[in-house]
Amino acid sequence: MSPSELLLEPLSSELDYKRAEKREKLIRLANSVLFDFKYKKHFEDLMQALNFNYDKVIDGFLEYNLDSIFELPGNEIYSSIGNRFTLYIHNLLQGSWHIERQQTICQFMEGLHLHYIADIGFGVPSLYIKNILNNNIPIKIKLCDLYPSAFLFSSALLRLWDKDWDRKISYIQTDMDQQDYVGFFDLYIFQDSIEHTINPTAYLKKYVNESPPHSFFLLSLPIGPIIPGHYMAWNSNEEAELWLKFCGLKIVSQKDVYPNLDVDLFANDLGSEFHNYMVLCSKN
Repeated sequence: MSPSELLLEPLSSELDYKRAEKREKLIRLANSVLFDFKYKKHFEDLMQALNFNYDKVIDGFLEYNLDSIFELPGNEIYSSIGNRFTLYIHNLLQGSWHIERQQTICQFMEGLHLHYIADIGFGVPSLYIKNILNNNIPIKIKLCDLYPSAFLFSSALLRLWDKDWDRKISYIQTDMDQQDYVGFFDLYIFQDSIEHTINPTAYLKKYVNESPPHSFFLLSLPIGPIIPGHYMAWNSNEEAELWLKFCGLKIVSQKDVYPNLDVDLFANDLGSEFHNYMVLCSKN
């Protein structure tokens, strides 16, 4: 064995150990949601509705959190039902930044006179949708995504939340890369989605130009290094603000949301300054 091979062998063992350690922690985190007394029956019903099982859920959770954020170049991972379970577990994971981000969306929406919302690249239904259903708020929502997995998972979940969910919520299949325009709405939500399209600037400018004058835009922008699967990154809040202004928006409300490194394990490799810059904007 050459000297270089001798040097690489301990490193490989160390990487294997760290990977196994992360894998075990991820399984514990997923189980903390799946077996929580508040959610256990809920997930059992959801898995039954989607012909899924625990092992498939864990496989999807590990695939997304162990490798994909740094190793998969595109957005194809979002095509699977397992990924939708993963996104939903994230939304319920105690201490995760996903909790704070959902709460921030609800806070930003307070006081706005909304009738129609478009949630573009929505992933899975989140807290604001549950609040609208639970409180019978007269708002219509269009959930927009490219992949059928989003609509299959969403329908099963929404049915558990409210059997009459489809009176308020419907779907649009849209390809952001083709700059599809989903229509006129009071609020357009881009929760960790606009950076996934190949030309975020042209896409947002199109929406700002074509939307009604009273429209609001709610975005969650990653501040820090660019990640595979993203086509744009912003180095600072100030850079993001200049970009929003260039696209024709002015900020009404804003908030920084930082990941919890004990729970949001992906962020351990992104530096201490990485965060989401959440903004509610009106047209300039």
